[in-house]
Amino acid sequence: MKQKLLAMLLCVLMLVGVVPAAAEGEMTSPAGIGSNGSPYYIMVNRRANVVTVYGLDEAGFYSVPVRAMVCSTGKAGHETPLGSFQTTGKYDWLSMVDGTFGQYATRFNKKILFHSICYSRLSPSAMLTDEYNLLGEHASLGCVRLQVGDAKWIYDNCPLKTGVTVYEDDEPGPLGKPGTLVGKIPAELDNRWDPTDPRTKNPWNSLLTRSVVFAQSEAELVVGEEMALDPKRQPEGTALPALRWTVSDPEIVQVDEHGTVTALQPGTAQVRALCGESETVCTVTVTGTRLPFDDVRLRAWYYEDVRYAWENGLLTGDGAGRFLPEDSLSEAMVLQILFRMAGQEGTPAEGESWYAPALRWGEENGLRAGYQPGDPNAPVTRQELVSMLFRFHKTIRGETAEHRADLSAFADHADIDPMCEGSVAWAVEGGLLKGTEKNQLLPNDTLTRAQMAAILHRYLEQ
Repeated sequence: MKQKLLAMLLCVLMLVGVVPAAAEGEMTSPAGIGSNGSPYYIMVNRRANVVTVYGLDEAGFYSVPVRAMVCSTGKAGHETPLGSFQTTGKYDWLSMVDGTFGQYATRFNKKILFHSICYSRLSPSAMLTDEYNLLGEHASLGCVRLQVGDAKWIYDNCPLKTGVTVYEDDEPGPLGKPGTLVGKIPAELDNRWDPTDPRTKNPWNSLLTRSVVFAQSEAELVVGEEMALDPKRQPEGTALPALRWTVSDPEIVQVDEHGTVTALQPGTAQVRALCGESETVCTVTVTGTRLPFDDVRLRAWYYEDVRYAWENGLLTGDGAGRFLPEDSLSEAMVLQILFRMAGQEGTPAEGESWYAPALRWGEENGLRAGYQPGDPNAPVTRQELVSMLFRFHKTIRGETAEHRADLSAFADHADIDPMCEGSVAWAVEGGLLKGTEKNQLLPNDTLTRAQMAAILHRYLEQ
């Protein structure tokens, strides 16, 4: 009954165009509020330091997020008041309570306003840069500080009596939390101007890229694949500011702050890079299917290797949705894989181990890992695997194999078994076995399933 009464009251308030007062921190969206004559409604998330502006939908409700702005709300002891208000005044310049000055100020609650970063005097070349660099953090004396471009947008586009709600929430808002145009202004570029100030004499006009364009307007990716979008500066030679990245469907692709796009599932989505008021778009089409393994991350170095091994029936999961990329492989498992790669089939006799046919085949063809083979269930090392693969390459496939790589270039070359040196040199020469960041081959390390997938992928693709 209480909920019905509240809903009825809200409907009455919307019909008469009154902005309902929100209980502290409760209202996180104006979607249920009808138009009061203003084209926009402003939401201030003081916890996240984000302003989100909403426009009207076809039914006349403020449900359409149109613009997000990074801001600084009140610091401890000067918290920006929570609640719902309306804008009541506008000022090109306004003197602040601490003796500084702010541009494009819009009052919405007594002494609380939207305004630019403060200036030491009435001049656009006197901005307090340290305060600009605090945008996105709690830093004001209660007002909502913005970049000049954002403060001017509210000043120009939001008439008096525009609704404003200050609330608190861990989520920044539907459009996320944008950064400032240039991130933190370094001392060597500090000219005391706000980079977003629209004045023609703003020195940032000759320093910053005003627009960007992608080298390609379309791209195709397979699920799990990544690509880096590289926006080109216009004009050339200018400094690229911090870009804002968005995607039309984040369930199809994701994009990080560096412009790296990751394909998540089949479909088409638009990736946008926003530079100031300009934007460039790349349409990304994703094909393929996502791997059915919960423990194989999309950005894992071995993702495409696991995909190849899985799609070609070389390695499968545990039947419970896991690939177990860091688990070891026994000699029996490796022989079974090579057995299938050779097109062989076999059924163990009653009482035999599952790997018996592959083991007999491996022994007959001299593929066993050691020259004095031991327990086939023992884990295989990296050098043992390439030795088995080298013999498979020569004996089963009848290929010639050269081993010309200089193993002395690796820091741990002395750890290579002399009986495996030729095989390891062949694997290094062919790019099957690669060194680590510390220039090590780790020949005696146990082979993991992820490493096996990578080595087989490289071998069979050659």
